[in-house]
Amino acid sequence: MLKLLMPFAFFSALTAQAQIYETTDADGKKRFSDTASEDSQSINLPQTNTAKSIDVPSPQPSTSDPIQAEPLTVKITSPSDGQSIGPKTNHLVFEWTSNVDAKLISRVQLWMDHEVVGDFAYGSQVGLALRLPHRGEHSFHIHLLDKDRRTIAQSPNVRLHIIRPSGSGLRPVQLPQ
Repeated sequence: MLKLLMPFAFFSALTAQAQIYETTDADGKKRFSDTASEDSQSINLPQTNTAKSIDVPSPQPSTSDPIQAEPLTVKITSPSDGQSIGPKTNHLVFEWTSNVDAKLISRVQLWMDHEVVGDFAYGSQVGLALRLPHRGEHSFHIHLLDKDRRTIAQSPNVRLHIIRPSGSGLRPVQLPQ
């Protein structure tokens, strides 16, 4: 029975202009084709899955320029990329600028070498400070977070070369108000 229904399912998907022919072979099995033969009979299948067409108006060109939102960005302004930090420096102070509305920012994170090294509540102070990390080259960037602690914007990396460690290691430092 399934073999008998399969041709109908296939042929019902054809357009209304397609002609279907039925032939019964010597074993009594029905065969269907889109090509006529001497002993075939034409079959008219009802149209299925049809709907009345509707007129869709074509889109009109806009008379105003599209509004393009500026991407949200943050950039470390100090220290500068590639800067060497000397042995007399005890703290690094990071300053940054952003085009993100201050009302959207809840926290600011400072990352060093793919690890969070400072997580600060956002306020009027824009500097972030750390005791000097270990010697060598380190990569820093800043994440601005919303109230749900999702990243709103992330700065490009700033590479710093620390000449000599100083102090008791890496930890956040409270900046003076």
